[in-house]
Amino acid sequence: MDDSTFQSFASLGNTVPQRPSKLAYLDARVYMCGTTQNDGLPSQRVYWSAINRPDVWEELDFVSAAMKSDPVKAVAVAGSYLWMIGTETFELWQTTSSTGTLYSPIRKVNGVASGVGTCSADSVASIASSVFFVGGGETGRLHVYEGSSNGSVSVISTDAMSMEFAGYKTLDDAIGMCWSDDGQVYYAVTFPTQDVTWVYNAGQKYWHKRSSRKNTVDHRWNITCIASAYSMVLGANGLTGELYHVSTHYNDDDGEPIVRRRVAPHLKASGRLLMHKSVEVELECGNALPYGQGSDPQVMLCAIDGAGRIRREPRWKSSGTQGMYRRRVKWYRLGTAVDRCYEICVSDPVRWVIYGAVIDTEEGTGGK
Repeated sequence: MDDSTFQSFASLGNTVPQRPSKLAYLDARVYMCGTTQNDGLPSQRVYWSAINRPDVWEELDFVSAAMKSDPVKAVAVAGSYLWMIGTETFELWQTTSSTGTLYSPIRKVNGVASGVGTCSADSVASIASSVFFVGGGETGRLHVYEGSSNGSVSVISTDAMSMEFAGYKTLDDAIGMCWSDDGQVYYAVTFPTQDVTWVYNAGQKYWHKRSSRKNTVDHRWNITCIASAYSMVLGANGLTGELYHVSTHYNDDDGEPIVRRRVAPHLKASGRLLMHKSVEVELECGNALPYGQGSDPQVMLCAIDGAGRIRREPRWKSSGTQGMYRRRVKWYRLGTAVDRCYEICVSDPVRWVIYGAVIDTEEGTGGK
């Protein structure tokens, strides 16, 4: 490709006041924040381009965060608002029709600001009227937040996630992205140093970990950036440059098996023994393939005792061959325990739809 097709805005004779790190588009203008030219640290300013001219930037066309002097790490558009997210605070701004010598195309939304910022600019992602980010500042760390178009933010991560985050080497390299698939909105955040990806289903309001398998070892999800185009969700691997079609209708991960695990809550009865008579997993059966791997899909059940420390021998059940829609997946005579949880695991390349599980127990005579 001819090198002349690439040129910086500076080469066009316009002054770009700082090195941009994050961009957002709102009402025909591009907004950006970034690092200063002198020391390379995040700036407190957000600049805007001329209308419909992303190549025209003026040195005095900027606003500064008003609530606190913390640097602005990211800008994002959710609904009709511009979010300015700093290291310790965030603010909402909206477009204005005011004119004059001190003209600004945006103004701060009064009464909407918070002492929650982000530790990672790359964790910020928005879709429709929501923005998501990994928290920062004195009160925001170890949490993941969702912000709505009215400026309210809520913690969407769980206490268990916060406890796990506390053991991570760093949260500052978090990478976030949003997409919609099969009627559901998702936010994924990857922690590269920790080699972990968490995914939040915004509609169902639950989290799960997502991984990609290589040489039988699970690593963080391969996708590092995502976009919707041509009625598809396209994901890219930033390390290899590979492009993927992301969909819940695929039963493998680029040829590698998808190992799905669910763990039930602990079952306890005030320190007394519980007799576990049966466990039934309610799922959509009969989705088997006509031949090969997946022609007789298997469901693994593993009992975990001793507050999650003692794993019992796993037991397997078939979900039925093709067309066995009335198949029941049920295990009997599972022994006794004072404290137990169950894990189910499936990996065959078929469509898995799990509705729930029924555990039949009876209080025994011992324990305590």
